[in-house]
Amino acid sequence: MKTRSHHFYLYAMSRFKTIARWLTVLLVIVVDQKDVAAQKDSITRVFIIRHAEKADEGSKDPSLSVIGKSRAAALAKILSKTKIDAIYSTPYKRTRETVAALSAQSGIPITDYNPMYMDTIASLVSGNRGKTLVFVGHSNTVPLILNRLTKTKEYKDLPETEFDNMWILSLKGTELVDLVHLAY
Repeated sequence: MKTRSHHFYLYAMSRFKTIARWLTVLLVIVVDQKDVAAQKDSITRVFIIRHAEKADEGSKDPSLSVIGKSRAAALAKILSKTKIDAIYSTPYKRTRETVAALSAQSGIPITDYNPMYMDTIASLVSGNRGKTLVFVGHSNTVPLILNRLTKTKEYKDLPETEFDNMWILSLKGTELVDLVHLAY
C-alpha cells in the first residue's frame, strides 16, 4: 500500500518535471533572442574585387592570363587566414577563375550572381549578416556594387588596365561602418 508521502513524492516530481520543462523552454527563447540580437549587431564583411588580368585571346569570355592566374593565387594567399562564408562571381571565366583558388582552399563553392540586379546583391549581403562574403566583378560592375552598399554615387568605372583593386566593407546591418581600399 502506498503511503501519503509516496503520493506527495510522485506529485512533487511531476510538478518539478513540469517546471523544468518550462525553464528549458524559457532558456531556449532567451538564448535564441540573444542570438538574433547578436546577429543584428554583428559586422558583415564584404570583399569586392575586380577580376584579375584576362588573356588577350579575342574572346568575349576570356580566361585569365598568366599574370592574372598569378594574381588569383595571390588573392587566395592573402585571404588564406580569413574565414570566408560565401563567394559570388559573375558567370564569366575571368571572374570565376579569379576566385577559383580561394574557393578550393576554403571549400566554399562559387555562386553566380547577376551584377545588374542590385536588389539581389543587397539581399545577399543583408541575408548573410555577421558573415564574410566575397564578390568578384568587372570594371563596370564593381562600382555599381560599391555605390549600392555604401549608399553613394562616388564610385565610377575602373580603368581597363587596373586589376589589383580590392575593397573591404564592414557593415552593421545595412550601414557602412568601415571601408578599406587596397591594391593586391
